[in-house]
Amino acid sequence: MVESDIKLDENNTFQFTCKLCGNCCKQMLIRLTPFDIINLAGYLDMKTYDFINDYVVFLKTPNVSWLIAALKHVRRGECMFKQGKKCKVHENRPLPCRLFPVGRKENEFLLHKTSYCKGLNSNTNYTLSKWLEESKARPFLEMSQEFYTFMKKISDNYNLDDLDPKREKIFYKLLYDYDSASLESTINLVKPLDKTKFSMRMTEWFLEYTLKVKELSDDDFLIAYEKQALQEEKKLLLQS
Repeated sequence: MVESDIKLDENNTFQFTCKLCGNCCKQMLIRLTPFDIINLAGYLDMKTYDFINDYVVFLKTPNVSWLIAALKHVRRGECMFKQGKKCKVHENRPLPCRLFPVGRKENEFLLHKTSYCKGLNSNTNYTLSKWLEESKARPFLEMSQEFYTFMKKISDNYNLDDLDPKREKIFYKLLYDYDSASLESTINLVKPLDKTKFSMRMTEWFLEYTLKVKELSDDDFLIAYEKQALQEEKKLLLQS
């Protein structure tokens, strides 16, 4: 539970030292972007579809028109990656974990003042800029912003509630499950950034495709999809 939020800007300082209490691993809802899923799956040497099956839950939240992805919690609500007082995936932890005790609301940074976090009782001072650098959060922030901008565009231009069950399943698979979206052996992107952009581009292509096709033939769809996927791969490789 967050008792209060304090708005942060470049001129603010706050005090924090992680005490390894693990309370944030039980209290927080850890939202995941496709970039987070790709990074975590790669770190664990897993396919994204296996990672999603083992570690991800999809949730409907207020004022959001799409299903968000979040980490499953087990054992009295603890994160599945918590091992003793440490994190199994700390090096590739998702953005909410990197930022804590800092959070974001729209385009603002906030300091979460909570009773459960023991690290806030500290004499170590941080500026927002220093915290973002030390937590190595900036690449994750950039991709998070790109993802939510993309999803705002999707929700503005398409009514996702109109998707039938088959198309809805494909939509979320393309959006969050890169290894399925890449047809595994067909598309061979390496960088997590490129993989994320590929998934988003193919998701948008799919929505455009479904507007033109009333009956979704598996064979016709796969032919059109593979052709488009190869084109997007080529574009991303040229831009890298």
